[in-house]
Amino acid sequence: MGGRLRVDATYAQPCATRAHICGWTLVVGALFPLGAAFRPRSHFFRLGFAVTFVVLAIALFALRDSGPALGNAPSIARGDSRS
Repeated sequence: MGGRLRVDATYAQPCATRAHICGWTLVVGALFPLGAAFRPRSHFFRLGFAVTFVVLAIALFALRDSGPALGNAPSIARGDSRS
């Protein structure tokens, strides 16, 4: 089919998973500043807002793509435990 890109299924699924997890984390995380607007001294909303970024960082780290882009990188860059 002339000129259409064919997306590899092994690449598309992790990207969709990453997008959904990060997207829903940010949607839920957006509720904390809204709650803090109505209750400015609430520690719950401050903590929830901070935890949102921690969860987002953990999700991005855990779902990172360490595949063929680092194919010829040294083992320390790939995170391999063996040399």
